[in-house]
Amino acid sequence: HLAIPLRFCASEDYQLFEGFDTPALRTPEPHGNPDFALHYDKSKRVVESGCRVLFTGQLGDTLFEGSSTYFTRLLKNGHFLQFAMGLLAHRKSIGSFSSTGLLAAVKGAARNFLGKAPWQPPKPDWFAPEFVRRMDIEERWLTIWQMRSKLNDTMGQLKRPWLSTLFEDYEAAKLPLVVRHPLCDVRLMEYVMSVPNHVLYNKRILREAMQGMLPGEILARPKEGVPGDWLKAKMKMGICRVHPTFDEIAAFVDPIKFEQAYKQYRVSNGPVATWSTWLIIAPIAL
Repeated sequence: HLAIPLRFCASEDYQLFEGFDTPALRTPEPHGNPDFALHYDKSKRVVESGCRVLFTGQLGDTLFEGSSTYFTRLLKNGHFLQFAMGLLAHRKSIGSFSSTGLLAAVKGAARNFLGKAPWQPPKPDWFAPEFVRRMDIEERWLTIWQMRSKLNDTMGQLKRPWLSTLFEDYEAAKLPLVVRHPLCDVRLMEYVMSVPNHVLYNKRILREAMQGMLPGEILARPKEGVPGDWLKAKMKMGICRVHPTFDEIAAFVDPIKFEQAYKQYRVSNGPVATWSTWLIIAPIAL
């Protein structure tokens, strides 16, 4: 219907950190994406097709998931009638009280009552001690995880100070390609954040807006995320270049302790979560 040609690039055809030592993949700042060679080749194919502008769906999930604090804020501010009417409209529209944020609020209140702190991973022990002291890593680590636990609503996520890094990576490759993020249009954001949660549930507003423009099977298709942690899977399968020595960054990382953590990470079978992967690859990218 849209006459857009599809081209597939298989991630397993690229080793992690492939090409990091080549001029084409050199970036002004350390790049944390170990699959940057794959990203570069995809962008290069777009350019070779004659396209010079690339549109992304960045922040789509954040924008269209609805507010998780809307109903709790109504209660805190004493707007009980608006709370009741909104809750009934939500129940009538989607058939349940999902995505109201009330259950999460109750769990959070119970956790606070019991004196339980929000989850955060332990600070890695492979930071160089002098670097920890000089950059006040202890305080930074605590602050960033407090922000992650508190700034979970749509507005909160948009206030996270590292938000800009989501956009910088797209144009890190030295290619004549301009990247645009249409879902981040301020006018669209202001509109979406002004409508009730039930209008956004399951990206309903997007599906209805595309009626007659996209096939029915596409409009009805549920969201499917990437299963598992593909970066860790590539490491375990050996689809990863041997990383360089860490002697050059000993001012930031204790080489011996990091090697131990890296080896333990590769053989571990913990819960499926990408946080530990992105943490372990940062020193290698540096």
